[in-house]
Amino acid sequence: MSLPEHSSLERKQIGRLRLAGKNGDIAKLNEALDMGADINLSDGIGTAVMYAAAGGHLEFLKYAVAKGADLSLIGGEDKYALDYANEFGHHLVAKYIMEQLGTTAHLSPRSSDSIERVRPP
Repeated sequence: MSLPEHSSLERKQIGRLRLAGKNGDIAKLNEALDMGADINLSDGIGTAVMYAAAGGHLEFLKYAVAKGADLSLIGGEDKYALDYANEFGHHLVAKYIMEQLGTTAHLSPRSSDSIERVRPP
């Protein structure tokens, strides 16, 4: 898989978006957006919301969605933000994403808080 080519400015924006998502850092997200970054820019692996979902950063996700982040995009590993949330056991994040996407899932019998892996429609 080849990564998309980006300008120098886009690479800087992507770096800020990735770090913001990984750390759940809303201030860093705002810095990137103030630079003119597209909130849905991908580094070829994922977007800021995918990194945030993997890290369990629910407040960041809510803020990013309010700023226009698309939770239905698919990343470089053929995974959605929802997949990352489930993979890393962030069930409240997964539930939030499913609510935003209008996706329903069955609760796992193992735990009332555990959500089975489901992909967006």
